[in-house]
Amino acid sequence: MLVSGNHRRPSGTPPYWPAGEQIVWREGDGPLGTGATVIDTSGPHFAQPVTVVRDDADALVVWLPIGTPVLRAARADGLGKRDDPSTLFTAQLVKDAGCTPTSISSV
Repeated sequence: MLVSGNHRRPSGTPPYWPAGEQIVWREGDGPLGTGATVIDTSGPHFAQPVTVVRDDADALVVWLPIGTPVLRAARADGLGKRDDPSTLFTAQLVKDAGCTPTSISSV
């Protein structure tokens, strides 16, 4: 489900956003952004302002520049999301503001 403001639609269905449109990409709630669609934006979740490059029946392609301020969910205990695998999906979450990485590295 894609959400922009109060506009929600299943992926790949119209109305499509025009190239150049700036939207907020909200990932699902939960520690890894894999949960249900975010409805209440006051809680911890992932959100990035992105620019639409292409949106049609085949794909939604967006651009997120390096260093862009983003909103993300972080563990309340201060650990990294994957530091304790036994509590990965059960740890208490808080809002955390940050930026996209300033460099890209390969593994």
